[in-house]
Amino acid sequence: LDLEPDYEVIHNNIGNLYCEIGEFDTGIQYLKRAHELNPKYLMPISNLANAYKAKKDYLTSEYYFQLLINRGENSVYSYFNLAYVQYMQQEWEKATENLEKVLEIKHDHYDSLQLLGAIYFSIEQYEKSEKLYLKTLGFYPGSTDIQYNIAMVSIKQKKIEWLLNVLELEFEVFEKNGVHFPDIVRDRK
Repeated sequence: LDLEPDYEVIHNNIGNLYCEIGEFDTGIQYLKRAHELNPKYLMPISNLANAYKAKKDYLTSEYYFQLLINRGENSVYSYFNLAYVQYMQQEWEKATENLEKVLEIKHDHYDSLQLLGAIYFSIEQYEKSEKLYLKTLGFYPGSTDIQYNIAMVSIKQKKIEWLLNVLELEFEVFEKNGVHFPDIVRDRK
């Protein structure tokens, strides 16, 4: 840094290292300096977005992820992370729009399908959530996370009989993963 005080890559790398060890405030200062030195250099923008996300400053993180997209970084990574920080702020409509952009690029993106299902669940659109989780289960048939989410949606929809039938089919998978059921469920097996 002493030899090249205005080299944005050095500032970015130092900032990123500070963030990796949890010293976000110091890291953010270096990352901001890298961004000031070269506003077209996308790496500090991405690192700033992630640093603020790690600090749970979702509003500032959203700003930097949006800036990244505005600068041409239209990737699954950018749209998903923007949607995630919007989800954390309960900006359901914005998050949904960005997740749909991810799914246009990669139709079976697991994290996006999961998060979109969670949004529908949060806004009590249980049928949409269920359909999405069932679609996701088609892409990832062994996913116990998806199976759990389907179970939760079924409980909310009071589809207990259907849920018990699903659990019968997946009983062994759940038990292998440490899920224990009441005797009434075991008896149905």
